[in-house]
Amino acid sequence: MPVPTPQQEQQRSVVRYREQLLRDRRRAEARGRALLLTQAVLAPRGWWRPTLWPDFSREIPQWSLPQVKYWQGRALAADAKEREVRLELQKMLNIALPVGVGALSWIVLEQELRGWERFHNRRQIASYTGLCPGVHSRDSRACEGSINRCGNSVVRYTFIEMAWRFLRWQPQYPPIQKLRKGLFLSRRARRRLIVAAARRLAIDLWRWATARASAQELGLVLEQRLNNHPAAKAAGTNRILFWERRVYAMRAGLVARSLDCTARSRLFHLDKSLCSES
Repeated sequence: MPVPTPQQEQQRSVVRYREQLLRDRRRAEARGRALLLTQAVLAPRGWWRPTLWPDFSREIPQWSLPQVKYWQGRALAADAKEREVRLELQKMLNIALPVGVGALSWIVLEQELRGWERFHNRRQIASYTGLCPGVHSRDSRACEGSINRCGNSVVRYTFIEMAWRFLRWQPQYPPIQKLRKGLFLSRRARRRLIVAAARRLAIDLWRWATARASAQELGLVLEQRLNNHPAAKAAGTNRILFWERRVYAMRAGLVARSLDCTARSRLFHLDKSLCSES
């Protein structure tokens, strides 16, 4: 089992520190939302942000406003620190990436993988992602099941998110073409296709990063600009980060819908109890 060097561990700790800040911000956001749900107040998405807070704070009961303000301050502090760490990570990028990969995602992969060069064949990189199907065998019979989820979970969901971004930025990529044809299939079929596309993407990026194949041979399109000007770099990374935030927003939307159902249920039972009392 390879042991990371002290320098690799220091660099990877920055990536994991950013992940911890993201979890702290989401935890504070969830605690504030849960506190408001006890009073049948449904918080909008991003309720703690300065753009929404002035108007939303008027809907909060006065007795719970100090508690909600505390969680809003925790969320703002974690978000500000996460942005600072993110900019620090983005400065480490010094190559032109395939369109849709994203500077932040590439740095996260580099630090979590501890270098692309330590993998010697495609089976090693695919196994490390945990995106390979598990095999159930008995006697002479065998069948493939769900993915085994071995390896690094951060690497796994980073490749999954990257494959979804390729639907917009790399529609000509062969695995993405298969995914586009299967978008109207069942949910189980879509999950299989996105896992297959992410696994193939991991192998192709390993081939490209280790100079085993060119981007043209792999069907990837590189970014046309590699400008050292800070404004140009910020524009490119912000464009990719926009789609990374869209992925997180999709996840948050699922949680918001479930919380909306919970709030409506509580309001229904509250109205029912008031009617029975009257």
